[in-house]
Amino acid sequence: MAGERADLGFARELDDLDPSAWQPHQRAAKREAIRREETAAAANAAGFGHRDQRPIDPPKPGRPPTGRHVPVSLKVSEDTRLLMAATLEKVNQGQRVRIPMGEILHRAFLSYAREIGLQLPDDQP
Repeated sequence: MAGERADLGFARELDDLDPSAWQPHQRAAKREAIRREETAAAANAAGFGHRDQRPIDPPKPGRPPTGRHVPVSLKVSEDTRLLMAATLEKVNQGQRVRIPMGEILHRAFLSYAREIGLQLPDDQP
């Protein structure tokens, strides 16, 4: 199979190419720079306001604001895990807005802290 390659008909043209003679492609017409004021005016006229101007929705009742939670990993017995799952299921039964496990743990720890006489900050419910 080692032999001459088949002539595809353009080998001589490739030998004659000179890449240094190539010129960069010129655009047909240069675009004019669009000023920010014009863009903002067009966006506002179309109903697109700036993101910083949007009103911030108040947090939903019963839910803490976003960014307040931190992840916690717990090692518990199987009985405790089942108790946690059953409690969560019972609390959220028939509810439109589900109460997260973190909120239930918070309430449980507050209750236990009061029971043992732990001094709580004034802002705790």
